[in-house]
Amino acid sequence: MGFVGDWSTRIVTLALPRPSVERMLAREPRLGRDLELLPQGLTPEGSHPVLFSFGTLHRSRMSWSSAASSSLTYEEMAVVVPFVASRRRSARTGTPLPRVYLPRLFLNATVPTVGGWLYWGFNKVLARIGDTQEDPGRYDVRSLVAGTPLLSLRWEAPTEPYQPVSEVPAFQAMQEIHEQSLLGTVGPLLTSAPWTKDWSQGTVRGLSAELRLSAPFVPGLEPGHHTCAPLGPDHVLGAYQLRVPFVLALPRLEP
Repeated sequence: MGFVGDWSTRIVTLALPRPSVERMLAREPRLGRDLELLPQGLTPEGSHPVLFSFGTLHRSRMSWSSAASSSLTYEEMAVVVPFVASRRRSARTGTPLPRVYLPRLFLNATVPTVGGWLYWGFNKVLARIGDTQEDPGRYDVRSLVAGTPLLSLRWEAPTEPYQPVSEVPAFQAMQEIHEQSLLGTVGPLLTSAPWTKDWSQGTVRGLSAELRLSAPFVPGLEPGHHTCAPLGPDHVLGAYQLRVPFVLALPRLEP
């Protein structure tokens, strides 16, 4: 039981300085001091991967609702920090499982924003998000009230077709990240929610993209411009488009 739908997204992964990523964890108002980065082998020592997902959730709804009466399609941009764990874990839990922490999510729909706060404890805020259907090749995120540019993604139209994820070896490292549960907070408690994808129906393709960070909306994330090569054998952290059905389960307490 949980939140279900189809996810279509464009993702860029950056290797950022580890101290900067640690500042993103520390900004969590209730449990920031209890979160830590785990060792990982995707980026060089002293750095940590951070994903920027510019996506659309299609026909999304709670699993017990009627798809015809309550489904929503909306834009959601997420900053994604994988390989995170809690310092509070008991010695009985053994080696911690890597989780994903979401310092910020921007949405253009009220219902999933409020639902994300209440049920999962995610850091969601409403924003103005560019309509990718009217302006192909661009995805802009601006503040809701003032319209201040926050970040944007621009890309070249891919010529290669989508491929099943099982046929793209370079996607394996990213697939492992997408299988990590999502951390959230309910009151003073740390929770995690499994976000399961139906990889048998998932498809992916490489993408040439430019990521522009226009404002420091998260501590540790500095403004700048990044050119991103397509995902491939030589660029396992490259940019890509992903389409896959999903189920976001209800949260459970972390050990």
